[in-house]
Amino acid sequence: MSTLRYAYLHGFASSSRSRKGLLLAERFAARGLRLELPDLNRPSFDRLTLSGALQALDALHAQAPGARWRLIGSSMGGYLALRWAELRPEAVERVVALCPGLDMPSRWAQLLGAEAVDVWQRTGAHTFPDATGVPTAVAFDLLDDARRNHPPVPHPSQPVLLIHGCEDATVPIDLSRAYAAQHPNARLVELTDDHQLLASVERIAALVFDFFHLNPSGERPPMDDATRTELEAAAFRRLRDHLREHTEVQNIDLMNLAGFCRNCLAKWYLAAAEERGLDLSSDQAREIVYGMPYAEWKAKHQR
Repeated sequence: MSTLRYAYLHGFASSSRSRKGLLLAERFAARGLRLELPDLNRPSFDRLTLSGALQALDALHAQAPGARWRLIGSSMGGYLALRWAELRPEAVERVVALCPGLDMPSRWAQLLGAEAVDVWQRTGAHTFPDATGVPTAVAFDLLDDARRNHPPVPHPSQPVLLIHGCEDATVPIDLSRAYAAQHPNARLVELTDDHQLLASVERIAALVFDFFHLNPSGERPPMDDATRTELEAAAFRRLRDHLREHTEVQNIDLMNLAGFCRNCLAKWYLAAAEERGLDLSSDQAREIVYGMPYAEWKAKHQR
């Protein structure tokens, strides 16, 4: 039987002394478990590449042959967790990705600006603060390796839990939303937090322990308001998708049998948006429910 091991993969300009990693390691230790905190700055921060970081994971795994890993990765570490799971499916059981740094080449071009990326490529280096805040000239090998050797979005087959802050200004949450929508093995939890997620460590730990099946005697974390909202939203999405799939069920049938229809869902969605001062039109609300403009749905499916 394979031994289960746990590891936290830090992000860019971080290290094995990552604050979030250490906080999570404390919570693992309280349960008698070791959370490995490998240094992924391979061969060094100034010469860092994704391929080098993945080699660091290979080296970690070589110390425990036959182990199955449950990975937690943050930002670039989230991407690396997904990518290593894709490359080494026999070694990874499941993945938690915190604000995962998907689509790195395109996203960094937007963050830094196309001109800055061109200068980085021409000169061979761009200055970033390292994990201690020291300005460091990082080789263009990082971006070049990402472009040449790794996909913008990995596609592992293992169960994936995405946790993303709605206020993340570094990695747009829409990337995680799109990933969850396109991967049946992935689930997204959205938190009211920024890219660092430091205000949500307790919530993240509860989600991780539940996803890793580490709650004693089947104990589940207590139901809080945020969790209740997530479950209610998931139930809405399941109902919406079910109605999108079963177009043979007409709105009039729903009204006659259940007293509501797709248009009612759109009206309730619009009312909730208006209560929060959000700018949403009736047509937009209907498209969210129907999955296409209402006029198009009627022409295709209404009898």
